[in-house]
Amino acid sequence: MPRETNLPVRSVSKGVSGRLPGHDSGWAARRAGRVGGVAVVMAGVLSLLSGCLVDGSSNTVTNGTAIENADIADFVVGTTRGDELLARHGAPSTRIDRPDGTSTWRWCQTTTRSGAAQVFLLLNSNNSNVSTRCTSVDLRDGVVTGVRGE
Repeated sequence: MPRETNLPVRSVSKGVSGRLPGHDSGWAARRAGRVGGVAVVMAGVLSLLSGCLVDGSSNTVTNGTAIENADIADFVVGTTRGDELLARHGAPSTRIDRPDGTSTWRWCQTTTRSGAAQVFLLLNSNNSNVSTRCTSVDLRDGVVTGVRGE
């Protein structure tokens, strides 16, 4: 006849999840999925906000008249007259007439390029670039005696 023995029964800890060790309920995988989902949502929100937080602008202003290099090549020293220049290019920016019959006419064009950029609470930047092109024409008695670009 088999003998009965009263051996003590060992209890097995079920841990926090209430499951036996070695029986993964997928809790870790579900938690990682939630964390990854939160990261994706936060990245989307930040990308939408960034469009509202960045601003920039640019502006170009041009004053005066420039005489192009191709036009300067058409000026013939000793032949081209001042009235031809006025008809073709308009009044010069400055004109100096001397008592001895010589004069210097100057056509200048100034271009100002400016820009600004702002990133909310991080950066505020302004810049400006000014360039000037001038062409001076020397005349004696109304006839071109010299041309120079500056």
